[in-house]
Amino acid sequence: MLATRRIDVKYVKGIGPQRAKILTSELGIESVYDLLHHFPTSYIDRSTQRSVRSLFDAAEAEVAQVLVRGRFISFNTLGEGAKLRLIGLFTDGTATMEVVWFKACREIRKHLRAGEEYLLFGKPGLFNNTLQMVHPEVDSPNSAG
Repeated sequence: MLATRRIDVKYVKGIGPQRAKILTSELGIESVYDLLHHFPTSYIDRSTQRSVRSLFDAAEAEVAQVLVRGRFISFNTLGEGAKLRLIGLFTDGTATMEVVWFKACREIRKHLRAGEEYLLFGKPGLFNNTLQMVHPEVDSPNSAG
């Protein structure tokens, strides 16, 4: 065990110098010993999918983040210049919600297609009595997990 106290974490296969810098600066992990004895204080649970309809209650209860599966019905861009935003109408068959992006709208739009299935992970909220999710993580169901 004494040897692991001295082995720099950058020598662990798959970590390397750049990840080692991040581990050291953000978590204080400098050695293999530190890595083996680091226990996270929290985690993000993505094991439970919610229906869009259930997100109305989650938004009112200010639930942190949720996972939902469904399809985009349509996309619309509003505003221009610095005020440009992308709004996607998303449904899982139980209800619909708006998915909103304020940054990188054109780039995001290039990668999303109406009618294809996606997994969204983000914080639901209500804006003008409309259910919304702003800047969620978006994955294809085939790439998740």
